[in-house]
Amino acid sequence: MIRVLDLSVIIFGPATADFLGELGAEVIKVEMPGQGDVTRILGHAGCFWKDVSVAFFPQNHGKYHVGVDMHHPDGQALMRKLAARSDVLVENFKPGTTEAKWGLGYRQLRELNPRLIYVANTGFGQWGPFAEGRASYRASREVRERLGGMDIAVSVYTVIPVKDGWAFIAGYTDPNFGAICRIMERPDLAQDPRFRTTLDRTQPDKRAALRDEIARWSINYTASEILAKVLADPGPGTVVFGPVNRPTQTLAEDHWWDRACFARLDDPVYGLLTLAAPAWRMTRTPPRLKIPGRPTGFHTAHVYARYLGLGPARLAELRARGII
Repeated sequence: MIRVLDLSVIIFGPATADFLGELGAEVIKVEMPGQGDVTRILGHAGCFWKDVSVAFFPQNHGKYHVGVDMHHPDGQALMRKLAARSDVLVENFKPGTTEAKWGLGYRQLRELNPRLIYVANTGFGQWGPFAEGRASYRASREVRERLGGMDIAVSVYTVIPVKDGWAFIAGYTDPNFGAICRIMERPDLAQDPRFRTTLDRTQPDKRAALRDEIARWSINYTASEILAKVLADPGPGTVVFGPVNRPTQTLAEDHWWDRACFARLDDPVYGLLTLAAPAWRMTRTPPRLKIPGRPTGFHTAHVYARYLGLGPARLAELRARGII
Protein backbone atom coordinates (compact mmCIF):
# COMPACT_ATOMS: atom_id res chain seq x y z
CA MET A 1 0.00 0.00 0.00
CA ILE A 2 1.18 3.52 -0.82
CA ARG A 3 1.71 5.61 2.33
CA VAL A 4 1.26 9.40 2.15
CA LEU A 5 2.53 11.78 4.84
CA ASP A 6 0.30 14.85 4.71
CA LEU A 7 1.88 17.92 6.36
CA SER A 8 -0.33 20.39 4.52
CA VAL A 9 -3.09 22.69 5.73
CA ILE A 10 -6.36 24.32 4.58
CA ILE A 11 -7.44 23.02 1.11
CA PHE A 12 -4.84 22.84 -1.66
CA GLY A 13 -2.49 20.33 -0.01
CA PRO A 14 -5.05 18.34 2.01
CA ALA A 15 -7.15 17.82 -1.12
CA THR A 16 -4.14 16.37 -2.93
CA ALA A 17 -3.59 13.85 -0.16
CA ASP A 18 -7.33 13.19 0.07
CA PHE A 19 -7.53 12.23 -3.60
CA LEU A 20 -4.71 9.72 -3.09
CA GLY A 21 -6.54 8.30 -0.08
CA GLU A 22 -9.77 7.89 -2.04
CA LEU A 23 -7.82 5.85 -4.59
CA GLY A 24 -6.42 3.50 -1.97
CA ALA A 25 -3.39 5.12 -0.38
CA GLU A 26 -2.90 5.21 3.39
CA VAL A 27 -2.75 8.87 4.41
CA ILE A 28 -1.32 10.18 7.68
CA LYS A 29 -2.40 13.77 8.32
CA VAL A 30 -0.11 15.73 10.63
CA GLU A 31 -1.50 18.64 12.68
CA MET A 32 -0.39 20.90 15.51
CA PRO A 33 -1.48 19.33 18.83
CA GLY A 34 -4.53 20.98 20.33
CA GLN A 35 -5.04 23.27 17.34
CA GLY A 36 -5.23 21.26 14.17
CA ASP A 37 -5.83 22.38 10.62
CA VAL A 38 -7.30 25.89 10.44
CA THR A 39 -10.24 24.61 8.38
CA ARG A 40 -11.51 22.96 11.57
CA ILE A 41 -12.52 26.42 12.82
CA LEU A 42 -13.50 28.27 9.61
CA GLY A 43 -16.96 29.74 9.15
CA HIS A 44 -19.81 31.10 11.22
CA ALA A 45 -21.72 29.17 13.87
CA GLY A 46 -24.09 27.62 11.33
CA CYS A 47 -21.16 25.96 9.55
CA PHE A 48 -20.18 23.74 12.49
CA TRP A 49 -21.14 20.18 13.28
CA LYS A 50 -20.08 18.69 16.63
CA ASP A 51 -17.56 21.52 17.14
CA VAL A 52 -15.91 21.06 13.72
CA SER A 53 -16.39 23.29 10.69
CA VAL A 54 -17.94 21.41 7.80
CA ALA A 55 -15.18 22.98 5.67
CA PHE A 56 -12.77 20.45 7.19
CA PHE A 57 -14.42 17.23 6.01
CA PRO A 58 -14.31 17.35 2.17
CA GLN A 59 -10.52 17.19 1.90
CA ASN A 60 -9.72 15.21 5.05
CA HIS A 61 -11.72 12.00 5.03
CA GLY A 62 -10.13 8.57 5.13
CA LYS A 63 -6.96 9.79 6.87
CA TYR A 64 -5.12 8.88 10.05
CA HIS A 65 -4.90 12.03 12.18
CA VAL A 66 -1.78 12.51 14.30
CA GLY A 67 -0.49 15.44 16.31
CA VAL A 68 3.07 16.76 16.33
CA ASP A 69 4.72 20.11 16.95
CA MET A 70 7.13 20.43 14.04
CA HIS A 71 8.68 23.54 15.61
CA HIS A 72 10.31 21.34 18.26
CA PRO A 73 13.41 19.25 17.43
CA ASP A 74 11.80 16.12 18.88
CA GLY A 75 8.73 16.70 16.71
CA GLN A 76 10.96 17.11 13.66
CA ALA A 77 12.70 13.85 14.53
CA LEU A 78 9.34 12.05 14.58
CA MET A 79 8.50 13.45 11.15
CA ARG A 80 11.84 12.36 9.71
CA LYS A 81 11.16 8.82 10.92
CA LEU A 82 7.69 8.81 9.40
CA ALA A 83 9.02 10.27 6.14
CA ALA A 84 11.59 7.46 5.99
CA ARG A 85 8.67 5.01 6.01
CA SER A 86 6.46 6.88 3.53
CA ASP A 87 6.18 6.87 -0.25
CA VAL A 88 4.80 10.40 -0.73
CA LEU A 89 4.98 13.61 1.31
CA VAL A 90 2.59 16.50 0.68
CA GLU A 91 3.14 20.05 2.00
CA ASN A 92 1.89 23.49 0.99
CA PHE A 93 3.86 25.89 3.16
CA LYS A 94 5.66 29.01 1.99
CA PRO A 95 8.65 27.91 -0.13
CA GLY A 96 11.64 27.08 2.05
CA THR A 97 9.67 26.66 5.28
CA THR A 98 10.01 22.91 5.65
CA GLU A 99 13.69 23.02 4.72
CA ALA A 100 14.94 26.10 6.58
CA LYS A 101 12.71 26.04 9.67
CA TRP A 102 12.17 22.36 10.33
CA GLY A 103 14.85 20.43 8.44
CA LEU A 104 12.13 18.54 6.57
CA GLY A 105 12.73 19.74 3.01
CA TYR A 106 13.21 17.44 0.04
CA ARG A 107 16.99 17.73 0.08
CA GLN A 108 17.12 16.57 3.69
CA LEU A 109 14.49 13.84 3.47
CA ARG A 110 15.83 12.28 0.29
CA GLU A 111 18.96 11.38 2.25
CA LEU A 112 16.76 9.25 4.51
CA ASN A 113 14.42 7.99 1.79
CA PRO A 114 15.62 8.28 -1.83
CA ARG A 115 12.28 6.86 -3.04
CA LEU A 116 10.23 9.61 -1.43
CA ILE A 117 8.01 11.61 -3.80
CA TYR A 118 7.92 15.14 -2.38
CA VAL A 119 4.87 17.18 -3.40
CA ALA A 120 5.20 20.92 -2.64
CA ASN A 121 1.88 22.59 -3.48
CA THR A 122 2.22 26.35 -3.82
CA GLY A 123 0.37 29.00 -5.78
CA PHE A 124 3.43 30.40 -7.57
CA GLY A 125 6.02 27.61 -7.44
CA GLN A 126 9.19 27.15 -5.40
CA TRP A 127 11.25 29.89 -7.05
CA GLY A 128 10.79 33.02 -9.13
CA PRO A 129 9.72 36.58 -8.29
CA PHE A 130 6.25 35.53 -7.06
CA ALA A 131 7.31 32.44 -5.12
CA GLU A 132 6.94 34.28 -1.82
CA GLY A 133 3.23 34.68 -2.53
CA ARG A 134 1.15 37.48 -4.00
CA ALA A 135 -2.36 38.86 -3.82
CA SER A 136 -4.45 39.12 -6.96
CA TYR A 137 -2.89 41.89 -9.05
CA ARG A 138 -3.82 43.66 -12.22
CA ALA A 139 -1.13 44.29 -14.81
CA SER A 140 -0.81 47.74 -13.20
CA ARG A 141 0.10 46.03 -9.88
CA GLU A 142 -3.09 47.24 -8.19
CA VAL A 143 -5.05 44.85 -6.00
CA ARG A 144 -8.24 43.92 -7.84
CA GLU A 145 -11.55 44.83 -6.24
CA ARG A 146 -14.07 42.16 -5.28
CA LEU A 147 -16.26 41.23 -8.24
CA GLY A 148 -18.49 38.50 -6.86
CA GLY A 149 -19.66 36.08 -9.54
CA MET A 150 -18.73 38.28 -12.51
CA ASP A 151 -16.00 37.01 -14.83
CA ILE A 152 -13.35 39.60 -15.74
CA ALA A 153 -12.22 38.01 -19.00
CA VAL A 154 -15.53 37.67 -20.84
CA SER A 155 -18.99 39.22 -20.69
CA VAL A 156 -21.77 38.26 -20.28
CA TYR A 157 -20.68 35.59 -17.77
CA THR A 158 -22.13 36.40 -14.38
CA VAL A 159 -24.56 35.73 -11.55
CA ILE A 160 -27.78 37.75 -11.63
CA PRO A 161 -30.72 38.25 -9.24
CA VAL A 162 -34.05 36.65 -10.08
CA LYS A 163 -37.43 36.85 -8.36
CA ASP A 164 -36.82 33.62 -6.44
CA GLY A 165 -33.10 33.92 -5.70
CA TRP A 166 -30.07 33.97 -7.98
CA ALA A 167 -29.15 32.52 -11.35
CA PHE A 168 -26.17 32.25 -13.69
CA ILE A 169 -26.20 33.51 -17.26
CA ALA A 170 -23.54 33.42 -19.98
CA GLY A 171 -23.40 34.50 -23.60
CA TYR A 172 -20.19 36.30 -24.43
CA THR A 173 -19.63 35.85 -28.17
CA ASP A 174 -21.45 38.30 -30.40
CA PRO A 175 -24.12 35.79 -31.59
CA ASN A 176 -24.68 34.57 -28.02
CA PHE A 177 -24.91 38.09 -26.64
CA GLY A 178 -27.42 38.82 -29.37
CA ALA A 179 -29.47 35.87 -28.11
CA ILE A 180 -29.49 37.33 -24.58
CA CYS A 181 -30.75 40.65 -25.93
CA ARG A 182 -33.44 38.84 -27.91
CA ILE A 183 -34.58 36.88 -24.85
CA MET A 184 -34.68 40.13 -22.87
CA GLU A 185 -36.64 41.77 -25.71
CA ARG A 186 -33.93 44.43 -25.75
CA PRO A 187 -32.46 44.40 -29.28
CA ASP A 188 -31.22 47.92 -28.62
CA LEU A 189 -28.56 46.54 -26.26
CA ALA A 190 -26.93 44.59 -29.09
CA GLN A 191 -26.55 47.85 -31.01
CA ASP A 192 -25.50 49.96 -28.03
CA PRO A 193 -21.96 51.31 -28.78
CA ARG A 194 -20.92 50.36 -25.25
CA PHE A 195 -21.67 46.67 -25.80
CA ARG A 196 -21.29 46.17 -29.54
CA THR A 197 -18.22 43.88 -29.54
CA THR A 198 -16.79 41.23 -27.25
CA LEU A 199 -13.90 43.54 -26.37
CA ASP A 200 -16.28 46.41 -25.59
CA ARG A 201 -18.26 44.26 -23.17
CA THR A 202 -15.17 43.26 -21.16
CA GLN A 203 -14.17 46.82 -20.26
CA PRO A 204 -14.72 47.19 -16.49
CA ASP A 205 -17.22 50.06 -16.56
CA LYS A 206 -19.13 48.62 -19.51
CA ARG A 207 -19.13 45.11 -18.04
CA ALA A 208 -20.70 46.43 -14.84
CA ALA A 209 -23.23 48.55 -16.73
CA LEU A 210 -24.28 45.56 -18.80
CA ARG A 211 -24.68 43.38 -15.74
CA ASP A 212 -26.92 46.08 -14.21
CA GLU A 213 -29.06 46.19 -17.36
CA ILE A 214 -29.57 42.43 -17.22
CA ALA A 215 -30.26 42.50 -13.47
CA ARG A 216 -33.00 45.11 -13.86
CA TRP A 217 -34.71 42.74 -16.28
CA SER A 218 -34.03 39.41 -14.52
CA ILE A 219 -35.32 40.47 -11.10
CA ASN A 220 -38.85 40.53 -12.56
CA TYR A 221 -38.84 36.81 -13.37
CA THR A 222 -38.24 33.53 -11.59
CA ALA A 223 -35.37 31.34 -12.70
CA SER A 224 -37.84 28.87 -14.24
CA GLU A 225 -39.51 31.62 -16.26
CA ILE A 226 -36.19 32.81 -17.68
CA LEU A 227 -35.12 29.25 -18.43
CA ALA A 228 -38.32 28.76 -20.40
CA LYS A 229 -37.49 31.85 -22.46
CA VAL A 230 -33.95 30.56 -23.08
CA LEU A 231 -35.19 27.14 -24.22
CA ALA A 232 -37.81 28.70 -26.49
CA ASP A 233 -35.37 31.00 -28.28
CA PRO A 234 -34.86 29.81 -31.89
CA GLY A 235 -31.36 31.24 -32.31
CA PRO A 236 -28.94 32.13 -33.70
CA GLY A 237 -26.70 32.07 -30.68
CA THR A 238 -26.79 30.05 -27.48
CA VAL A 239 -27.41 31.23 -23.93
CA VAL A 240 -26.24 29.29 -20.89
CA PHE A 241 -28.60 29.75 -17.97
CA GLY A 242 -29.43 28.01 -14.72
CA PRO A 243 -30.59 28.69 -11.18
CA VAL A 244 -28.09 28.96 -8.33
CA ASN A 245 -29.37 26.35 -5.91
CA ARG A 246 -29.32 26.56 -2.17
CA PRO A 247 -27.54 23.52 -0.65
CA THR A 248 -30.86 22.06 0.52
CA GLN A 249 -32.26 22.31 -3.00
CA THR A 250 -29.31 20.45 -4.49
CA LEU A 251 -29.48 17.71 -1.86
CA ALA A 252 -33.19 17.21 -2.61
CA GLU A 253 -32.58 16.56 -6.34
CA ASP A 254 -32.55 12.88 -7.36
CA HIS A 255 -30.01 13.45 -10.14
CA TRP A 256 -27.05 13.83 -7.78
CA TRP A 257 -27.98 10.79 -5.69
CA ASP A 258 -28.49 8.66 -8.80
CA ARG A 259 -24.98 9.60 -9.89
CA ALA A 260 -23.57 8.91 -6.39
CA CYS A 261 -22.32 12.48 -6.02
CA PHE A 262 -23.22 12.40 -2.32
CA ALA A 263 -22.82 9.79 0.38
CA ARG A 264 -24.39 9.33 3.79
CA LEU A 265 -22.29 7.92 6.61
CA ASP A 266 -23.38 6.98 10.10
CA ASP A 267 -20.10 7.68 11.86
CA PRO A 268 -19.33 6.66 15.48
CA VAL A 269 -17.66 10.02 16.17
CA TYR A 270 -19.66 12.54 14.13
CA GLY A 271 -22.97 10.75 13.74
CA LEU A 272 -25.05 10.86 10.54
CA LEU A 273 -23.28 12.92 7.86
CA THR A 274 -23.98 13.81 4.26
CA LEU A 275 -20.74 14.25 2.35
CA ALA A 276 -19.56 14.90 -1.18
CA ALA A 277 -18.62 11.50 -2.59
CA PRO A 278 -15.39 10.91 -4.53
CA ALA A 279 -15.55 12.36 -8.02
CA TRP A 280 -13.83 9.41 -9.69
CA ARG A 281 -15.89 6.81 -11.55
CA MET A 282 -13.90 3.61 -12.08
CA THR A 283 -15.40 0.15 -12.43
CA ARG A 284 -12.57 -2.12 -11.30
CA THR A 285 -10.96 0.16 -8.71
CA PRO A 286 -13.73 2.39 -7.34
CA PRO A 287 -12.68 5.07 -4.84
CA ARG A 288 -13.52 4.59 -1.18
CA LEU A 289 -15.04 6.89 1.40
CA LYS A 290 -14.05 5.16 4.63
CA ILE A 291 -14.34 7.76 7.40
CA PRO A 292 -15.26 11.47 7.25
CA GLY A 293 -12.33 12.66 9.35
CA ARG A 294 -11.32 12.52 12.98
CA PRO A 295 -10.43 14.94 15.80
CA THR A 296 -6.88 16.30 15.95
CA GLY A 297 -4.48 13.59 17.10
CA PHE A 298 -7.16 10.87 17.14
CA HIS A 299 -4.74 8.24 15.76
CA THR A 300 -1.53 9.55 17.33
CA ALA A 301 -0.92 6.59 19.62
CA HIS A 302 -1.82 4.05 16.92
CA VAL A 303 0.44 5.54 14.22
CA TYR A 304 3.46 6.19 16.45
CA ALA A 305 3.24 2.76 18.01
CA ARG A 306 2.73 0.94 14.72
CA TYR A 307 5.35 2.72 12.60
CA LEU A 308 7.84 4.10 15.13
CA GLY A 309 7.55 1.54 17.90
CA LEU A 310 6.77 4.11 20.60
CA GLY A 311 5.34 2.62 23.77
CA PRO A 312 2.84 4.12 26.24
CA ALA A 313 5.51 5.65 28.48
CA ARG A 314 7.28 7.46 25.62
CA LEU A 315 3.97 8.65 24.18
CA ALA A 316 2.87 9.96 27.57
CA GLU A 317 6.16 11.85 27.96
CA LEU A 318 5.88 13.46 24.49
CA ARG A 319 2.27 14.34 25.14
CA ALA A 320 3.09 15.94 28.50
CA ARG A 321 5.70 18.13 26.77
CA GLY A 322 3.22 19.21 24.08
CA ILE A 323 5.16 17.57 21.25
CA ILE A 324 2.32 15.22 20.25
